[in-house]
Parts: sequence; C-alpha cells; structure tokens
Amino acid sequence: MDSPKRAAVWLRVSDKEQELDNQRVKLDDYCRQHNLEVVRTCQLDGVSGYADDPRYNAHLADCLEAARRREFDVLLVWALDRLTRRGVEHLCTLMRRFDEAGVRVISLQEPWTEVGGELRELLVAVTAWAARFESQRISQRTKAGLARRKAQGLPVGRQPGAKDRIKGSRKRSGYHLRWERSRSTPK
Repeated sequence: MDSPKRAAVWLRVSDKEQELDNQRVKLDDYCRQHNLEVVRTCQLDGVSGYADDPRYNAHLADCLEAARRREFDVLLVWALDRLTRRGVEHLCTLMRRFDEAGVRVISLQEPWTEVGGELRELLVAVTAWAARFESQRISQRTKAGLARRKAQGLPVGRQPGAKDRIKGSRKRSGYHLRWERSRSTPK
C-alpha cells in the first residue's frame, strides 16, 4: 500500500453564522478516501477572503512558508473561493506559489484542480473571476439594502444599547480598534 501523502487542510468562513465543520467533515472524508494524512489545518473563522484582513494574510503567509519547507504535499480546500476572493491575479499567483513549492492545491468543489496543464490554468482564472464578482455583488446588495432602510427612515447599523449575541464576538480591528486606542492614549 502507498504511504499517505501529507496534506494541509484550509478552512475559511466569512461570518459567525457559518460553520467550519460543514467544510471539515467533507475534507476529512476526502483525505481518508485518498490516503492523505492531515499534518496541518489552517482555519479562519469570520474572515473575508476578499478584504485585506491581517488574520487572513498571516494564515496565508504561514501556510505558504510551511509549503516551502515541504511540510505537506497537498493543500486541500472546500472550494477555491475559500482560499481567496481577491480575483484572478491573486488566485493565479497563489496557485503558482504553491506549485513552485511542490504543493498541489486541490478543491473539492472544483475536481478539475486534480489535473494539470493549461486547461487547469484557464479554469482557475475563470473561477477566481467568478468568486470576486460574487463577493462584489454581495457587497452591492448589502449597500443597497442599507440605503433603502436609510431612505425609509429605518435604523441602520448597530443601535444604541445593542448587546453582542455571542460574548467576545466583536472584532477589535479597523475603525473600532483605532477609536479605542485614541480614547486610551494621553493627549
């Protein structure tokens, strides 16, 4: 029997209502079926694949560095849009960097990632374009909904006195973090 290849599993969901386990179960099944030993799990919970998020950047840099050190042979993702939604150039660059490190990126939802050649490159580009387009459309729909509520005189955004449903769920980054810092630094 062949010895198992080493795999890293990449899990990402963009908001707290989504479950990483929905991806994890199927990825674990795939590993068992294909004799892959999971040696690394990269998981991002509540992190966009489109925005320039420091948590995303740190996990990705760490994963790429581990690939260069040859810690794993396969990077397994649920779908390529879980890896990034930043567009064609970013996904193609990531795929090339993993390829150069000797790591094959395989997506459960895009089985053509298991084959090579120019067709794979074309399909990666089309998939990256579609992921970025979908992300932009979600943003447009959200902004349209907020504008409609505002035009109707309905409340928009977090209301005074609102409480977080999940303790510790509020991100401490961006505007909020800068505001907190500005309040705590002496003038």
